[in-house]
Amino acid sequence: MEYTIDNFWVPCLGRSPSAPLAYPLVKGWSFSPKGLPTFQEAPLALSSKEFGEFDDAAITKTKAPVLLVSAPGAVGKSTLARQIAFRTGSIYVNLAESDPVGGNTLSGGLARGKIFSLWERGKITALIDGLDEATLRATKEGFEAFLSDVAVSSENRDVPVVLFGRTRTIQETWLHLTDELGEDVPVFEIGYFEREASIRFAATTLEHRYSNRRHPEVDRKALELLLDSLRDQTESDNNRFAGYAPVIQAVTERVAKEDNPSVIVSKLQREGAITQVLTLRSVVSDILDREQNKL
Repeated sequence: MEYTIDNFWVPCLGRSPSAPLAYPLVKGWSFSPKGLPTFQEAPLALSSKEFGEFDDAAITKTKAPVLLVSAPGAVGKSTLARQIAFRTGSIYVNLAESDPVGGNTLSGGLARGKIFSLWERGKITALIDGLDEATLRATKEGFEAFLSDVAVSSENRDVPVVLFGRTRTIQETWLHLTDELGEDVPVFEIGYFEREASIRFAATTLEHRYSNRRHPEVDRKALELLLDSLRDQTESDNNRFAGYAPVIQAVTERVAKEDNPSVIVSKLQREGAITQVLTLRSVVSDILDREQNKL
């Protein structure tokens, strides 16, 4: 089974006929009235390494009250969460912007936002993002009280709550929720972009952010050559580096800085050395610049 938005998330979470945008949601809570124009869906897989054994039938037939989505930093958890929220009419909860978590974060937010009745009737659910930021802004006891509140608020519902976090935080979350719920909690992992998806992601981002570009075909060729060169040089890691979203974005920014992208194309075709155009140091520096304010 492909765990895509169309194949899995929309059938699993349903679709609110009309998101109640006028409700007085608390800080950090929102509905998404529109999708992300540059969104490119990364592969999503069901993890069975240390989180219990699940298969497609177990996920589709069993109504798990809570689902977890795990990924390394900057892979695109928030982007995926926002897009799912838009497509399903779910609440998007950003714990990096909300008040520090505690024992009534979810239940209290539902009550204060006057959407508790919708929640009880299974008309709406929550996609909770920013677990990592939440752990930094709360005590261990406060974070565990928040997870207990999620577990209690999720019981006896046909629509699951979905939590998004980095790998280590998801591991700790899974342990606590498994104890609270008395059953294993399915964990999904966001993967890395394959070649064609990487090129498509980069080209779409470049076109959207820099609409005044004059040579889109040459831009795409430059992106393709750069990403292929990275894959050739990092193939020993199964192309994870070249398929890592921040790396793709760094490549996109490098092409965007070149008024004449044919310069990049000619250098790579003539010399074949990616270091003439892009260095690992510049890629890493670009990623760190973007990520430094997140945690």
